[in-house]
Amino acid sequence: MNFVSLSEVLASSTADAAATYQAADLHARLHNADEPPRWAEVDAETGRALRNDTVADEGLAILKHRAGQARRDAEERGRHVAACIACGLDPASVPQSFSMADLRKFPIWRVTEIGFDRDELAAFLAPEDAATEKTSQRLQGIQNQRKKRILEIIEELGYDAKKLPANQPGKRGPKSEVRDKYKQKFRGDYTDRKYKTAWEQLAADGDVVITN
Repeated sequence: MNFVSLSEVLASSTADAAATYQAADLHARLHNADEPPRWAEVDAETGRALRNDTVADEGLAILKHRAGQARRDAEERGRHVAACIACGLDPASVPQSFSMADLRKFPIWRVTEIGFDRDELAAFLAPEDAATEKTSQRLQGIQNQRKKRILEIIEELGYDAKKLPANQPGKRGPKSEVRDKYKQKFRGDYTDRKYKTAWEQLAADGDVVITN
């Protein structure tokens, strides 16, 4: 894998306007995408980057946090200036102390450990009219694989995919059983959105049917 970290994607460890805008834009595009690039994380033991979509929520939170960094710095600077003036001091001559809350909430090293495959991210960020047929086929292949896995799990659990019983009041239904099994077997690829999309496509195609 040609790993690229969030730190490298943002191309800045400072809270300047460009980095703030870049973080906000990437956060929005990833959050709203039906098929975002797969996340990756540097393994603590091997030091190698591995596919791991379970860090998606943490990665998005880091981007969102970074997007608000310039605003928080400005607010903290404003409080510093106001406090100095209230004490009759020149703000420029008084060193400003910064809160450690941000560092405790989002350890700075995590932006170097979480990221993506460089080529996948580039394809995702490229304009739609520049997307290659190969990329489109690869993404479709990934989605088809998820649908195939769901059908296989339905069979493993002893159900007929086209005759799934509806949920009974107060009881877990087969749909929940299948989701739990999928999440257990394919944890690195699982997110609620990806699973829901695959299930809805199967239902739309008539490959899974819940009967009353």
